[in-house]
Parts: sequence; C-alpha cells; structure tokens
Amino acid sequence: MALDDVWVSNDGANWVQIRRATAGSPTAFKPRGGHSTNLISANSFQEEDVDRLFVFGGESVGPNNPKSEFLADMWYMELFSEPCCVRHKSCHLSSHPLTPNDLDICISKRREWIRMDLKSEIYGRAGHVSIHEPPSSMNAFKDYIYIIGGKNSTSIHSDVWSLDLTSGISWHSDISSHTSKNGDEQEFSRINSDHDYNLYYDMESNLTSLVTLRLPSTKSMDETFAVPLVFKIIEDRDIAILEELGIKTFSDLINADQRTILHLRGYDNLPGKKEKMHVKNICYVKQLIEKFNSKCFVGEMRFKTPDISDLCQDGIDPDSCILSTWDGCRPINDYTQIDIPFIHGSSVSVPAVKLDHTNDLQNMHCKYTPGPRYMASGQYADGKVLILGGQGNNPNKLYRDVWYRDDSHPTTIIKKKPKSKSSSATFVFESNEDGALQFEYKIFDQTERLDVTPWITCLKDELIDVSWLDSKKGGPGSGWYTMYVRSVDPSGNREQYFSTNTNVYTWLYIEPLPWRKIIGVSFSTIFMIFIITFELKRRKRKAALEKYHLRRLKRKFKLNSDFDEIYPKESRHHRSSVNRDTFNHAKASNGDGRKAFFLNNEKDEKTTGGGKDNWEKGHFQGTKKHKSI
Repeated sequence: MALDDVWVSNDGANWVQIRRATAGSPTAFKPRGGHSTNLISANSFQEEDVDRLFVFGGESVGPNNPKSEFLADMWYMELFSEPCCVRHKSCHLSSHPLTPNDLDICISKRREWIRMDLKSEIYGRAGHVSIHEPPSSMNAFKDYIYIIGGKNSTSIHSDVWSLDLTSGISWHSDISSHTSKNGDEQEFSRINSDHDYNLYYDMESNLTSLVTLRLPSTKSMDETFAVPLVFKIIEDRDIAILEELGIKTFSDLINADQRTILHLRGYDNLPGKKEKMHVKNICYVKQLIEKFNSKCFVGEMRFKTPDISDLCQDGIDPDSCILSTWDGCRPINDYTQIDIPFIHGSSVSVPAVKLDHTNDLQNMHCKYTPGPRYMASGQYADGKVLILGGQGNNPNKLYRDVWYRDDSHPTTIIKKKPKSKSSSATFVFESNEDGALQFEYKIFDQTERLDVTPWITCLKDELIDVSWLDSKKGGPGSGWYTMYVRSVDPSGNREQYFSTNTNVYTWLYIEPLPWRKIIGVSFSTIFMIFIITFELKRRKRKAALEKYHLRRLKRKFKLNSDFDEIYPKESRHHRSSVNRDTFNHAKASNGDGRKAFFLNNEKDEKTTGGGKDNWEKGHFQGTKKHKSI
C-alpha cells in the first residue's frame, strides 16, 4: 500500500512528521510510490524564507485506489528555508536539529500539497528521473525540471519532458528515441521548444511532425536573426486519411502492406471502402522515412536496398516474385505497369524514377536519448543534466552508462570570406563551441532562386574553395550567391538561427579571366605573326629574284639580237661562245658593246694580219685591255 505522509529533517538523522498519512481527501494528493522529488530553494522564486518541495508522478495503490494507477500529476509544498532564524533570533548561527516543537515556527503552518495545473500529454509513470536545472546564462535564466524515462504497467519509457517553472504552463516534449550510442559518456539533444518545427525524429515520431524547411531570405535578416520557414510535408487532409487506416507514426507507414499503400495511392482495393483515398505524396513520404531509417540506424546504413528486379532472378518467375515483394511505391527496372490481382479494371503504374529526398533528409536529424530505462539516478552538475545507470527492457541487465544532456545550439561566424565583385571564392568558418568542429554549408543562387548545392560537410579551419562556380569548371558562372553556414556540435545539435552578421554572406561572384587560354592564344598569335612575316619576306625575296632574273633574261635577249646583226648565221657556230661573252662584257663596261668589239678586232687584224687564229688572239688581247681599263 502506498502512503502520502511527509517527514522533514535538516541533518538526515532527526526527522519530524509534518503531514500524516491519508490526511487528505480522495481527490487531493494521492498516496504513491516510485515518484520523484525536487527541493528548489527560495532564490528561484524570489520569495523570502520559502523553499518548495516538488513531487511528480508515481504509482498509487491504496484503500481509495485498490487498482494500481500510474500518475502524471505535479504537486509542491512550501517549506521555510534554513537556518531557522525565529528560534535563535540570529541567522548567523548554525541551524539546530528540527524537533516537533519547531512545527509552525521553523516549519510552515501550511503543510498541504498544492497542485500545479499543467497542460501536457505526458504519460503516467513511476521509477523515472527528475532533475532540476537552476537558472543560469546557459539556459537564458530559466528554471527547468526534467522528467526522464520511467515505466508503467505496459511499457518502459524513453521520453524526456521539460517544464519551465518561471512560466509553469505546460510540459514540453523533449525527445524520444529507442536508439542509443555506444560509450561510457554520451549525449542526448533536445528539441528547441521555442519553435513550431521539430527536426529530431525516430521511428516512433508522429507523421504530423514531419516538416520541410526552407532557408530564410536575406531580406528577413536585416539587423536580426531569422529561422527557417516551415512547411508541412503531409497535409491535414492526408493525415486524417492515414489515421483512419491506423497509420500514425513513421514505423506504421513503412510497415504498411502493399494493399494499404495502393489504396493510399488512389486504387480502390480495400474491402468495405467504397471511396478512394488518395494521399498525393504517399510514395515520397514512404521512401523518405525508409531513407531516414537507414540513416539513423547503423545496422541498416551499411546496406543498400537492392532493386526488386535483381532479387527476382535465378529461375524464379519474375512477375510472381515482383508481385509478392513490391511495396507499392518502389521503382522497378524495366517495369512501367504491373497487374495486381485485387485491383480490378486497371493496371497499377510503377514509379518511373527514384525521388530526390536530399533536402528533407538532410534536415531530419536522429534522436539520441538514453533509451528506455527506469530506476536511474540523475543529477545536475557542471552545467549539465546527467543520468546514470538504471534498468531497461532486459530484466537481467543493468545499465552502467552515463549520459548528459546538451540543449545548446552552436553559433557560426564566417571567419574568412571573398570580396564581392571579385573572382575570389574561399571561406573559413569557426564556432563559439570548442567541440563544434564540424560545419555544413549550402550555396543559394539569388538569380535563379535555386539551391546550387545541398548541405556540404566540412571541418573547422578548413579552407573552403568554391571556385567551381566558374562556368569553365562546370559551375553556374558569374552572379549573386548566398552562403549559408551552420555548425554541428558533438551531440548533433545544429545552428537554428541565420543572420547576415554571422553565418550568412551574399556576394557577387565574377569569373576569373582565363589566363591560360589568354596566354596560349597570345603565344599562338605571336607565332602566327612570325610565320606570316617570314612567309611575306620569303615571297618578297622570291619576287625580287624572279624580277631580277627576268631583267637578266631581257638583257640577254637584247644582246643576242645585237650579236646576230654583226655576225652571219653561218659563223655563229664557231665563235658564239667566246665572242658572245666578249661582246656582253664590253657592253657592260662601255655601254656600246658593238663599238668596243669592232675596235679590238680592227686593232688585232692590223697587228696580226687577220685570220681566224689572229682574230681569237686579238679577241683575248682586247679582253685583257678591256679588263685593264
């Protein structure tokens, strides 16, 4: 039987009962066990001499409640803070052990539980961990209580809930996952409850939480921070259709059979369903969740999903094999239509191509939590919420791991960036967290209004060269581009805010001049000019030689004509070679070859008496005289 009595001690040895068991009404504070407690000092509430003892949940079994009930309520009781200044009249003295005489003096007169009216969907539980995080600069000076794990009559919980005591309105679901990391000390992230979008998922996440994100425009960042724009992937109408068929979570959808998927595609095949149910993007959502499942669970990440047509081979009838293994959405090689026995009147179309899930898949992050456990120990120390040990689904195994909670999102500063209106294209990033060594960046084309790249991973102080934007390297070319950067800490938290003052930069990229081509063309041009100049000179020289040769031919022709006038044709054969050379040489020297030739011959004839031999002698003498002249 559970009790609801309250005892207090200020030294751990002497206890005073301040509330009797079953002192309240059946509608008041219920007797319970396996609950959690937190004592929060008066400083958190800015009230003098009043501490508060908080109780959450537990398992209730008693005279008024014979059936075991797991509770999800939260109560608190006000207590005077220590030391007790009333009795000793001096607060500087150390506190004395409490006794029953201190009731109503050092112990508040109002010793009743006060219920907090909170709005939440938190499940009743017992054996959970309750941890108080005091206000500090790390949590924006908010006062948090966390509820982690626990169990009820049917299951062991792995969820995490947080309550801000400064507002005290409702519990916020942190994260929930059945996935854990190996190692002695691990981390688990939280959802940023200040926003309406949830980027952390597991296979038990509700389909209503599935959203797609669009980066904010630079116009919305003028001197402020902006968050991504959020759009639902599945419309409310389609959510209602899915819930009607019992499909609410990620695992429900990927485990749906072929008949159900085809019905969701608009094919009338379910018995008792006269109207057609059509979820327009059901195949996109199903394949997205399948890829997310492979992304977050290491055991499935190493294997690529084979094509159905590859599985249905080795002597098996391909049509019957495909019919039995096809999920209703996956593309099949060489198939555009397939006949389904329970679909009457038409064939079922097979998706032609695999859909691109890159953007949505990159914005879906895996939830990491300590996993299902109860009876663990928790503590806030060194600015961290920690839990240790506990028991999970295996009753024969106790956990010995330690987890700490990281809910701070890192921020990024673009340390180095290119100048606008230039061809420089290098970046360097840094983060405010020492452990955030990984970054993700994306480039957006402001002219085309399209993503140039998906999120690309890089490391701290790594020089990021985006010169591939050059059209000569296959990029989109010159234009206005925006660089978005977000840092990733060791627990997987990504930056949530974007600002042109920190992690967003827009610049005009101008392609560099193609110096190699310019130099190559220049050398080619110079070489061609040299070749052309050389050829022109050669042709000019050739023309001059031809002209000179022609002139010589003309002179030679003219000399031949003069020579024919002097000698008869019958004597040319004997004297042509010698006389012709003498005649030409005489003409070149005196201008009148005929006269010089005759003078020499006449002189020789007078001296030698004529004759052929004398003429030849006179010829040589005349030639010598001509040369001496």
